[in-house]
Amino acid sequence: LLLGFVPFVQTNVPQSLLSYSCGNPIYGNFEVLNGISTNSKATLGTTSTPSDPSRTCGGSSGGEAALLAADGSLIGIGGDVGGSIRIPCHFTGMAGIKPSHLRFSHRGVPGAVPGRPLINANEGPMTKDIQTSAEFLKEIWSTRWITEHDPYVPPVLWNEDMYSRGESTVSATTWTMTGLLLLQLSR
Repeated sequence: LLLGFVPFVQTNVPQSLLSYSCGNPIYGNFEVLNGISTNSKATLGTTSTPSDPSRTCGGSSGGEAALLAADGSLIGIGGDVGGSIRIPCHFTGMAGIKPSHLRFSHRGVPGAVPGRPLINANEGPMTKDIQTSAEFLKEIWSTRWITEHDPYVPPVLWNEDMYSRGESTVSATTWTMTGLLLLQLSR
């Protein structure tokens, strides 16, 4: 709400959030095989793609992807552990970005799966095109407000020069038996 967003709808998610489908016991379950429903009643309670009700919109952020694809929303925020932003966006033709872990504050938020702190969910934008997702991240990361309120968020601001030149940098950090290993690749 810091940027003026007003939540106006709640969408469907799979039970436990760890699924590539988007059905649950409350709104309806169905099995999918290669993205195609095996249940003839799939349209009676589970979230499907707006363009083809026999196909799942993917999960776990599938409800938001379906809402975007149906022009019901301009932007959504999904959570991603193993593809929960990327899979629904792919299944519905939308754009989604899974940022690096801790680019958004998790202060006061319980883990994705209680008792499993190594399964890290990352929040990211879901939109109709990648430019809108990038603009959202630019607005969030162009200020130090988040890093001033959460010391665990790295103080890395949006780099407009790099973005406008189309440059990208991929970084990875891992712990080894002998210490910290940093890897940085640039295109």
